[in-house]
Amino acid sequence: MDKILVSKNELREDDLINDYLMEMVKKLDQKVISARRNVEINGILSPFYLDLEKEIRLIFIYEEQTLTYLNSHKENIKKIKELRRKDVKIILLVSEMSQLDLNKVLNLCESKIIPNVSITKGEVKSVSACKELEIHGYQGWILKDFEE
Repeated sequence: MDKILVSKNELREDDLINDYLMEMVKKLDQKVISARRNVEINGILSPFYLDLEKEIRLIFIYEEQTLTYLNSHKENIKKIKELRRKDVKIILLVSEMSQLDLNKVLNLCESKIIPNVSITKGEVKSVSACKELEIHGYQGWILKDFEE
């Protein structure tokens, strides 16, 4: 299959979600129970909801207002874990890495240990910022963990 290159201004929400899902399915070690768009769960409206065997993934496009929204609903996210008896993971899909404010992203984490993350041009890759949060870089960007 030929790779189709598009400028970042042409990326749509569907492009980001489809890219993440295709990358994730290759590595998935659990069954998918359900996958739905625009789901409201415990007062949180998620553009994409993925119910897996052992966890629930709430998938969002990274924007400043998304971070504000998620930070104001941290308690609701914790309650989903209690109600569904599954871990809840927030997935942030990032199309423009220069906009990424890692400190604000880490406010969503219970553990405030900042991972040593750097960004270089390359292939699509995900990195776990913490147990509850994963950042997925889109098309032409890579997130790398470096151990000291």
